[in-house]
Amino acid sequence: MWQFAKKNPTAPIMSLATLTAYNGLRTQRKIARVKNALDFQNNYLSSEISKKYIANAVQIANNKPAEELSVATLNDQDLLCIREVLNSFERMAIGIEIKAYDSEVLFRSYASTVLTVWKALRPYIRERQQSASYVYCHVDKLAADWMAKRDKKLSRRDKAV
Repeated sequence: MWQFAKKNPTAPIMSLATLTAYNGLRTQRKIARVKNALDFQNNYLSSEISKKYIANAVQIANNKPAEELSVATLNDQDLLCIREVLNSFERMAIGIEIKAYDSEVLFRSYASTVLTVWKALRPYIRERQQSASYVYCHVDKLAADWMAKRDKKLSRRDKAV
């Protein structure tokens, strides 16, 4: 091995440079995901309109019985509000799935909101999925993942106490 290094002095340097470049690319991708997640958070989820839609969707879901959370029984304004919220969460879930957004950043910021809305609107989501199974499937997967993650964190915290 030493003879190889003596005959090819640039090989170890090139190997080290390759590893450094690879590590730099990985770090750069992570930073880009975090930046994208923060941009999504700042540009959409933090807007006043989005906050109003989310609050209205939660209120609709909490004030109406599950059987009234259907396309046929909701008025146009309520449907718009629910669709806007679920579509934004679906975009977020897709961004996380394709690794455009950092899951941990969005989990720490929006897990409780996403899970509250998702649980409250499950009757509506299930009705929509009966006619098209792919509708809100990314939100379903994200919610299941985040519930498991939240439960795991809570159980670890309980064990520590």
